[in-house]
Amino acid sequence: MKSELQIELCKRHPSIFREVGGQPDETCMAWGIECGDGWHDLIESLCTEIDAEVKHTNELYPHLKFAVVAAQVKEKWGGLRFYVDFIYNHELLEDEDAMKKITSRIWEISGMIRIIESLSRNTCEDCGGKCEAATTGFFPKAICDACDQVRRDALDDQLGVIP
Repeated sequence: MKSELQIELCKRHPSIFREVGGQPDETCMAWGIECGDGWHDLIESLCTEIDAEVKHTNELYPHLKFAVVAAQVKEKWGGLRFYVDFIYNHELLEDEDAMKKITSRIWEISGMIRIIESLSRNTCEDCGGKCEAATTGFFPKAICDACDQVRRDALDDQLGVIP
């Protein structure tokens, strides 16, 4: 993803993307968001929902100190992968009511992530338009026909292929 789009996401969702630019031996977010610009809007809407859920949870249960932090965001096998760490007050592990609340929030956010990951398989990773997941070369790739042709033309130019 272009650096300006990553910077925008980090500014809008600093809690989620707090690991971006960290040390490679400590976080996979050291390499930033590793997918095409076309998935920016999916990631933005997901992060907005996550932020709202975290805020709501912390308003209701401030003692939980609940947070969601991106551990890795990338493309894999033609779809978005949005891995997160759930952070909360571990001293409450023995409080059954608190654990039910935190477990409910984790399942809800995990469901949101799975929905966006599913939508990404039919969203062009390059332009954000609709597409069918297709195999480009050996690996599946979510890319529309127009963007696929642009990629092929660029590759032909690099290789000096004469049409």
